[in-house]
Amino acid sequence: MLMPSEIARMEEARQARAMTEISVDYERIMGGVMSFLEPGSWANQACGVGLAGPVEEADVDRFVEYYTSRGVEPKVEVCQFADESLLKALGDRGFELRQFETVLVRKIDPDASALGGLTHGWPVDDEGRKLTIERVDPNDEALVLESWRVAMSGFMDEPSDPTEGQLEMHRQIVGHPHGEFIVAKFGDTIVGAGGAEYPRGDDISVVVLFGVSVLDEWRRRGVQQAMIAHRVEQGRLKGAKVAAIHSLPGASTDRNSMRLGFAPSYTKAIMAMSCEGLVPSP
Repeated sequence: MLMPSEIARMEEARQARAMTEISVDYERIMGGVMSFLEPGSWANQACGVGLAGPVEEADVDRFVEYYTSRGVEPKVEVCQFADESLLKALGDRGFELRQFETVLVRKIDPDASALGGLTHGWPVDDEGRKLTIERVDPNDEALVLESWRVAMSGFMDEPSDPTEGQLEMHRQIVGHPHGEFIVAKFGDTIVGAGGAEYPRGDDISVVVLFGVSVLDEWRRRGVQQAMIAHRVEQGRLKGAKVAAIHSLPGASTDRNSMRLGFAPSYTKAIMAMSCEGLVPSP
């Protein structure tokens, strides 16, 4: 049986590694990674830190300087299993708690398909068309752009076009050699989009599901559940032992994933340091 602390160390290491593979600007620090894209980007944060033992004060200062010198608030995801020296160092520097993030996990049976168990069966629209799921071709620029718009629809208050930096990072995610970015469609209409990263034959045998949104008018039809099941099944075929999803507590992702056998495994505290003139990151 994998304990939550073991799952956390696998998943936090995977996340940190992934940020080195898709980020334009990053540095390794405190056993994890801090990355930056541009002011206002979700990528402006440190992750996977503090799990390798006590942190050095000089490293925490370097972390703070990395972000303040770029004009944004220092922000960090702190896993519940991080060394207490990290919490003390952040508290001493005025970091405040912004929100919690739950990591939900499902053990994967290597001999059983993950495509069963959908609450209402495989989704069908009002015209009787079954939902189809396809991988985004990184060479199809129009589809890459549309997949970004659909995926980000659940994370933005108002629709907007991506900056060149956001689009370039999305291209890196879509073209990642150990992942896939998918769109869900009824006929030719894209109704949902999201990504996954799969194991690559090493000790980090986790498939992580991320960044999914379903357009408002297509919700409550089982689309998100189908996208979860599809990616878990792909992870099973690639040797994953567990599937992981990061979610804000109480979000629809919580409910849909738990209906498919996921359960909370560990929690992360999202902490940031406010300072006049520094741009917050979502």
